[in-house]
Amino acid sequence: MGEVYRATQLSLGRTVAIKLLSPELAKDDSFVARFDKEAAALAALSHPNIVSILDKGRTPETYFLVMEFIDGSSLREVIASPVLDPGASLRITLQVCRAMEYAHGRGVIHRDLKPDNVLFAFPRSRTLVLRPLGTKRRQSDST
Repeated sequence: MGEVYRATQLSLGRTVAIKLLSPELAKDDSFVARFDKEAAALAALSHPNIVSILDKGRTPETYFLVMEFIDGSSLREVIASPVLDPGASLRITLQVCRAMEYAHGRGVIHRDLKPDNVLFAFPRSRTLVLRPLGTKRRQSDST
């Protein structure tokens, strides 16, 4: 769908993540409409285990999302490290389930839930955060 870059929001001096839509998809009006709709749905979510959307915009070539930057490892990297103890595995599972329950309760479905999209906000905390990518509104909520 696109690339994610680390950047600095100059107005506030904070680090953010910017997701650029690929130029090919930016030319597809139906995809751009879906991108805008998803951005609005995601911006309405406020949960400690879901990455926050801060802004959206466009350039002459593409569209972008500005998101909270999470400086941590992905679940894929954590799984590849030394064996997780059962307690840590349970804490991870519970946090993912809480995030998904919250999003689903607001009509947002994550269509790309995988270890690469689960980030750990270490060393600040023991919290994991889901990247809000590949989401959609439930059909009953999209009209």
